Amino acid sequence: MNQPETTSGAVGRGVMLTILAVAIGFFLLARAFDDPSDTANNVTTAPSTSDQDTTDDPDNDTTDPSTDQATTTTTTTTQPPLVTHRPGEVKAVTINGTGESGLAGAAAAVLTSRGFVTAAKNAASTPVEVSAIYYHPTYYDDAKVIATALNAPADIVTLAPANVLTLVASTEGVDDFHIFIVLGTDSVIPVAVT
Repeated sequence: MNQPETTSGAVGRGVMLTILAVAIGFFLLARAFDDPSDTANNVTTAPSTSDQDTTDDPDNDTTDPSTDQATTTTTTTTQPPLVTHRPGEVKAVTINGTGESGLAGAAAAVLTSRGFVTAAKNAASTPVEVSAIYYHPTYYDDAKVIATALNAPADIVTLAPANVLTLVASTEGVDDFHIFIVLGTDSVIPVAVT
């Protein structure tokens, strides 16, 4: 005769199913964090070189191409996204080191039209031969955006030296700026006075 199922039997099965579900969950989590680039899991086989004729005669090739095996591993890297501040939070000073009147103002106008807070200044000494875009820490990506806006090469973006304010003839109003664009006589930042 069939007896009704007891509560303790149902509880026991429930506990067992819960333990099984937790164990499966741990297993799946452990697999999710496995490093696919772990060299213990990647096997690369080089072509076999045993008993091969090494002469330069192409008609005397005794290797069997069907036995040569090679595995190629391709690694793809992606650039992290730019981490920028809102343009209105970035203060950039353009510094004219060419001696040509109006260049700093023209560069500042380009950046102002894109929402950056700007100031135009003359260099402490002219001429400055090499153009550069200096940034304070945490403003690297903003400096790259500014370089792009000014059609300047990215390789002139560099961390600002501790004495960056010595580049400016008058530091009034720019001592808390984040980015310093030095327009040099090399003209790698193509700014024109209109």
